[in-house]
Amino acid sequence: RTLQPGFILAFAEAECLRRAGFSYWDLGGADKSPMMQYKPQVAVEMGRCDFLRRLRECAHSAEVAGAAAGRPLGQRDAALSHPSAAPPAGGERVPTGTIFDDLSEDDLWGAAELRVHEEFERKAWQVSASGAKKAPKAQAPRKE
Repeated sequence: RTLQPGFILAFAEAECLRRAGFSYWDLGGADKSPMMQYKPQVAVEMGRCDFLRRLRECAHSAEVAGAAAGRPLGQRDAALSHPSAAPPAGGERVPTGTIFDDLSEDDLWGAAELRVHEEFERKAWQVSASGAKKAPKAQAPRKE
């Protein structure tokens, strides 16, 4: 099975955001829908409490960096629902236009290993299928 375009796009976008200096990319929840199957494969799943703690740490790091650059300190102890509690959006850091000149499955982490594994599994299945066809039929025991 080849990697689907959405799967490749998720890896490409993650790399683009990483290069732009983002620490997290919230993909939202995942369910059993076929459209959501890529999420656990391209992301680290974490509970809400852990995510909020890490988001607060990012906000604090951004606040410290901003203060070092001369920006006023935000409201670190604000309620999570308060707009100042979140780290800056950082949208200005996201590049526009052509980000990757040419992108293929070979550029993705693990794609070559995945193909080797799939080929191994395919050969093992062929061997087991051909062995099942060639196996002699069991003979019923003779009555004496």
